[in-house]
Amino acid sequence: MQPFPTTTPIIPPHVLMFADTLDDGLVAMARFGDNLPGHPNAPQAKMNYLALVQSETPLADLRTAFGQGFGTLPLVLDDDVYSFAAQIEPVTINRLQQGEWWGKHPILQQLDVSLAVQVSSLAFRLLNTSLLLASHELSESERVSAETERHDLALLFEIDHTLPVPLQLATCFATLEAIIDAEPTKSVTNLQAKALDTDGCLSGLQAIYSEIDSAIFVIESGETLADVDWACLQAKYGADFGRIQFTTSKLLPLLAQHDMAVAFAIERFRLAHGNDLLADIKATPEQLIINAAQTVMRLYSAELPHGYINADNEQMLGVHIHDLQNQFLKVQFQYEILTMLHDIPQLPAPRLHIDRALSREARMVCLRQHLREWLSLYEQLLKMVRAEL
Repeated sequence: MQPFPTTTPIIPPHVLMFADTLDDGLVAMARFGDNLPGHPNAPQAKMNYLALVQSETPLADLRTAFGQGFGTLPLVLDDDVYSFAAQIEPVTINRLQQGEWWGKHPILQQLDVSLAVQVSSLAFRLLNTSLLLASHELSESERVSAETERHDLALLFEIDHTLPVPLQLATCFATLEAIIDAEPTKSVTNLQAKALDTDGCLSGLQAIYSEIDSAIFVIESGETLADVDWACLQAKYGADFGRIQFTTSKLLPLLAQHDMAVAFAIERFRLAHGNDLLADIKATPEQLIINAAQTVMRLYSAELPHGYINADNEQMLGVHIHDLQNQFLKVQFQYEILTMLHDIPQLPAPRLHIDRALSREARMVCLRQHLREWLSLYEQLLKMVRAEL
């Protein structure tokens, strides 16, 4: 391939090896996040990469190219999908824009991202990290993921990561709530309700939204997490909920309109206790389409390629294919509910047809193409609803 034009004078050896292996299949490589040279937390932060590849690059070539040196596997995006990713994942794309690039840089300017979207993105990361506080049914991979996110948030919010976890998260919540108080937007409402009786376990609990054995506890202020009686909370709610997450009444409306718009719109999470703080909150068709497309984009850029690369035998690859097909059923179900109940234009949904005679490698190619079809559908829907505004 041609020598990389770069935004930095030095190409790391593992990036150069990756580029040589993929040859012209690699359009660009980006390194982004708090790991960048000069960042005060660089020695402690994880490495984040994006591989921007030609749309016809075989998955097998990616597996061959990924060697040592990356830490975590890079996100993988086709170059012709990047512009749509910028529309539905602007926070992530802006982090990429601020990073180091080797190769052809697809977009030069920073994206204009609303305060509501930025705060919701962080609130969603906090929500997932809060699983560490009172959940007793986390898998090892879920726990590791939450711990990694906790460490990253501590770096981002400049918090001592050796402090007790509840205190770290309480500080993060307080920071986001202060941002909302300082610059309120029309997407943020100060929802409050009479606190639930928790027998002294947790003060300011206003509502519980649940999904089977999972729950979101909505508290008045994140600062109360520093004073929770966790043994009491586990005794009172542990039998009902194996997975408990936390957010606040100020952040919940943002989540319901952005990063969890679909989950609340299709009533995946339903009010179990307290007053419904979302009774007057409704995501727009545009917000629902973006959130639904984000799910597909994560499958396409991370879960599918990472699972394929990590599957070092046929049995593991078969398990990964089965898991992906289950995810596709959820994507299909969400789309059907959204088009039936939420004023979203109904376009023909992609249908997955895989010949059982195909090899597992060939099935992966079909699954990847199926996700591209879903991305194309949501891109078309987003254009349609924006044209009506």
